[in-house]
Amino acid sequence: MISLLLGVSVADRVNYSLAEALTDSSGAGEMLAEAERRGLFVTALEPGGWFEVHGLVRDLLRAELGRRQPERLRDLHARAARWFEATDDSTSAVEHWLSAGRPREALRLLADLAVDLFDGGRASAMRRMTEEISPSSFVSDPEAMIEYAWCQMPIDRQSFQIALAAAQSSQPVSGHSAGRLEILRAAAAITSGDWHRCEDQARAALDAFDGPAWLDSLGRFGWSLVARGIALDERWFDGGPEVEEVVRGVSHDPERAVALEGTRAVALALGGYPLDAVRTAARVRPIAEAGDMGTLRVDLALADAIGIRELGDHGQARQLLEDLSSQSSYPNVFVQFLAQLELVELHLSEGALDCARSAFRSAAEICEYDFGGRGATDCLARRGVVLGLACREPGDAAHWARQIEDPFWRPVSDARVLLAAQRRTEAAGSLALAVPRCARHQVVRHLLLGRSLHGSDRGSAEKEVAAAAEIAAEHGMLETVGDSGRDVLDLLELAAWRVPDGWMRRLRHVVAGGEVVPSPTGALVAELTVRERGVLRLLPTRLTLHEIADQLFISYNTVKFHLRVIYQKLGVNSRAEAVATARRLSLMR
Repeated sequence: MISLLLGVSVADRVNYSLAEALTDSSGAGEMLAEAERRGLFVTALEPGGWFEVHGLVRDLLRAELGRRQPERLRDLHARAARWFEATDDSTSAVEHWLSAGRPREALRLLADLAVDLFDGGRASAMRRMTEEISPSSFVSDPEAMIEYAWCQMPIDRQSFQIALAAAQSSQPVSGHSAGRLEILRAAAAITSGDWHRCEDQARAALDAFDGPAWLDSLGRFGWSLVARGIALDERWFDGGPEVEEVVRGVSHDPERAVALEGTRAVALALGGYPLDAVRTAARVRPIAEAGDMGTLRVDLALADAIGIRELGDHGQARQLLEDLSSQSSYPNVFVQFLAQLELVELHLSEGALDCARSAFRSAAEICEYDFGGRGATDCLARRGVVLGLACREPGDAAHWARQIEDPFWRPVSDARVLLAAQRRTEAAGSLALAVPRCARHQVVRHLLLGRSLHGSDRGSAEKEVAAAAEIAAEHGMLETVGDSGRDVLDLLELAAWRVPDGWMRRLRHVVAGGEVVPSPTGALVAELTVRERGVLRLLPTRLTLHEIADQLFISYNTVKFHLRVIYQKLGVNSRAEAVATARRLSLMR
């Protein structure tokens, strides 16, 4: 019995199988049950057939075993590690490999757990376990150095950079190991704000793997990095070949597939599809919360904030953006950075120039110290142009325009500076070089072309503005048109017959410089989905939202989300107004 208790003392709790693995005794489980019946400091835990030795006694036994038989203690920890690894409890297995003095085995497992531990809000546990591993013990092992750098990546930028430099300076690698190292370089690129280089390196890394990249934890993450690059480059197109390739790449890993939805939501928000972005965030959020996926929750919050601001709800967007911009989002530094830049645009749309300058300075500090890659500097400079023009500082605006390398935003920013100087013909020439990559780009280009042609070719200007209005109304864009449309408001009015009345009414409010406030009169801004019509038909009843959720077999939060979208599409702000407007528009049939 004493030998049994000594053997199982290495684990906080044991069951029959683990006890047998630790003691090499087929009757170990029955002995534990006997010890529990005799009151020998063993407690049976329900359910599952687990037992627990009293904590104080367990610690004393473990200390005694370490004093008398240290080799046996390490062997027992190794046995426990193998057992936990075989039962897919990798976190416990890592702890036991470390206690067994086997850091290489611990590192192997920890590398597979790195992203999941971080996403689950267990960065402190990740940091603690990594700190117990000294890289000096495997400096001659390139693969181990790669795994060590990978474990440092989600924890701390400086430690990651040091570990990556050590991995790159170790013995030359090729094939599979070369692909893994290139994934780390891609991760370093996106944490520094260079998502163009990140995507290129991630693609090169995936091509370098000997076999299917999805069989490797770093390989699976490589497709996530490619998706980030596409999203932040504002060229995400659902169903397009690039996106479909990414979807196939992550399809073998359910966790990565769910995380991809967060990237997709951000991409939709940045690309000018605010309604789709908000819908996606609402659909995926319950999964993120149930799975404790912290990184995914942050992505969804950013998508929500950008989408809601585009839909004209400044109050809610401001709160979300201020929350995101006030806290570190490492390793996804772009979340905090983009939130600051969205605040710049929000303050400018409200005419709060001092607040816009303050938010811009905060974003510039992030860019200077942590996030100075090409993608980030382009995003900062774009807002610098808009801020300079709003503050009537054309010299500053021109300075920022020269900093931009993006093939769409550089000619667009040049055109804005030229239009401010009344050089319309040159502005039109610059815009001819801008090739749109998403709906937002199309709207911005059409509106600026409308402004540049306004004085010389009014018919062409009307067509450009009408095209912008149609695209914007289709996807729910308001702020993008409102911010760019003040100078062509008369042309927008001529295009009013092409777009829903509700959207046009809300746009007038944005152009006038105020936050969109739904009107009780209401009008259909965008078509309702089948599910939204289902919720709408139950609104005239006396059912509560919880009862509506039960009727439709959906969650209460999903009903709330659908209700919010219904209000936005109908241009109303209450249940009674939604019912009245829906009846007037014959939507209740």
